[in-house]
Amino acid sequence: MDQINDNTVQLLTLRDCWRILLKRRWIFISILLSLVTAGAIYTFAATPIYKASAKVLIEKTSSSGLSVLEMMLVDATGQEFYETQQGILESRKLAREVNKRLNLAQYPEFKKEDNGILTQFSQLFRRPKDAKT
Repeated sequence: MDQINDNTVQLLTLRDCWRILLKRRWIFISILLSLVTAGAIYTFAATPIYKASAKVLIEKTSSSGLSVLEMMLVDATGQEFYETQQGILESRKLAREVNKRLNLAQYPEFKKEDNGILTQFSQLFRRPKDAKT
């Protein structure tokens, strides 16, 4: 009865896994090093993306020109006023108007360019614009 039946299930122990890792360690090390190298190349070749934040102070104008009745009708907390102002500041229409008035398209930092690693790689195989076919 030294033969193993085909229906017998053999369990892999942690010690067996460790032996396999030690036996094939150079394969695992080379795969790990290639993944780390590929990740490092991608990280250094990628276009950096910067994020910024700002705070905007929204103040109501002076109420000296309002009558007593108008002052009583104004919301005391002003929450609706601030939400409206925030909505205006976040609108795409305002962004387009600022872009148009300041002519931001002429500045290279406002132009959308893809300088990722895939774009750089594909540019290696493109024909120069001044080359004749």
